[in-house]
Amino acid sequence: MSYEEWTYYGRFRDQTVLRVEKPETGYTERKTPTILRVLADDHVGWGYNGTGTSQAAAHILADALGLGDPDLAGIGFLGEEWNETLRTLAEDFCDEVLMQLPDEWRLSRIAVLRWALGWYTQLGISPTPVILRRLPRPGTVREWRLDLPPRP
Repeated sequence: MSYEEWTYYGRFRDQTVLRVEKPETGYTERKTPTILRVLADDHVGWGYNGTGTSQAAAHILADALGLGDPDLAGIGFLGEEWNETLRTLAEDFCDEVLMQLPDEWRLSRIAVLRWALGWYTQLGISPTPVILRRLPRPGTVREWRLDLPPRP
């Protein structure tokens, strides 16, 4: 499994948008982003404590960890069975990250995954998801995005 970087984008105004974009480095590049997929367009939110923020956390983490549909993975609200570890991970991500975000934001996948790795490590939960054990070394994600050879 090779690592792939992308950016999460959220906008909470007249219409809620939660999508995944191709990572771009500057403002002008992000004016017309390449949209890879839409995670949710309703019933999600951020910047407050509520079910919409919890739903957004479930969608982002399920996507970043490669779990597919958050409800089928046991992390979402509509699934019949919850995975207790994943639900706790999502609620903590909601509390520590998403509740702090403004109406419009971008967050890299590597930032989400490094936060999740820290969460698993700090709580001593193992095994960690495979993707967290195969993260790029710090300082190499930008090189990877620009298709430069990795640093020695």
